[in-house]
Amino acid sequence: MVVNIPTIGLGMIVKNEAVDLPLCLQSFLPSVNVVVLVDTGSTDRTIEIAKTILEASKCRHEIVECRDFNDEAGQLTDFSAARNQYVSRLEKYDVDYLMSCDADDTLVTPDVASALAKEPADFYGIKYRMNDNMWFNSYKIWRRHLKVRYDGRVHEVLHIDWTKVVKDIQSVEFLHHWSVVEGQENSTQRNLRILRGEIYPPLRSLFYFANENVDAVNYVEAVKWYLEYIRRVKSGEDTWPVELAHCYFRAARWCQHLGDTDTAVMLSKELLAKDPSWSESWCELAYIARLRGDVKAMKEYCLKALNNQFKPRLFSEHDKYTTTPATMLQVARLMEKEPPSVG
Repeated sequence: MVVNIPTIGLGMIVKNEAVDLPLCLQSFLPSVNVVVLVDTGSTDRTIEIAKTILEASKCRHEIVECRDFNDEAGQLTDFSAARNQYVSRLEKYDVDYLMSCDADDTLVTPDVASALAKEPADFYGIKYRMNDNMWFNSYKIWRRHLKVRYDGRVHEVLHIDWTKVVKDIQSVEFLHHWSVVEGQENSTQRNLRILRGEIYPPLRSLFYFANENVDAVNYVEAVKWYLEYIRRVKSGEDTWPVELAHCYFRAARWCQHLGDTDTAVMLSKELLAKDPSWSESWCELAYIARLRGDVKAMKEYCLKALNNQFKPRLFSEHDKYTTTPATMLQVARLMEKEPPSVG
């Protein structure tokens, strides 16, 4: 049987990526037929390097300079708008699929086209790895003719048409390097700057605003916005259940860190009443039970955590399904055997 190998157009936005771009392009170029780069204001050799590599590759390509979405200081204020620039340009090429990446991504698994040919779909969630212990499905490949766009100023997301064929494909993996350019704001500073500019942020922006405050060690502020997210959902706003679950267990985690264990317990139990499959929250309850000296409850919560099977979800924590509850369970059993203190 003859298998038709699809063609792929790759797009990315860049700014001062002279260090990472060569490795990125070298890893992706063998798998794609067209490349469109949108530069949002590089002051280093990014464009020169891109031209050299792309011209040598003989791959069809465009390098577009776009500062339409920058503020007066030259800083990008809307990542979706910038990404949609290369999406619209790639749609003019006769390719089957579009693929999106960042300049500090590398393609770990080669021959993407053959992988897609084996599992035809309209949208693909690929394995997006942050480090050895953390990865999640990220939707970065889709059929060109669907004319979809990105949404969200930061942590932008592709509009998936869930009535189409959507597959999570483990045979395609990107590695994200979290590069920081000297003299340039880091991702947390950048994202907080952009998210603060939204007058009434959609829930997804609210979720990431809370997360960015965690990264900035602003735990009180983070809890405030996780709780605001939960409040808005309870008032009737639609949400993605996985995202809501993260708001619950992350708010609980940082409430516990700040000493408010009562609220942490309430939030954890509220989430688990909705969906008991979140071992992250069972572990949080087990940790609080240990702090309170409640060994029986600690054991019960650890066993609940171990009873769940890990499955990749947004920012899932694999250790909370295996080593963490197993270790805490062992500690609880040792605590049971300790004689009561005298005096």
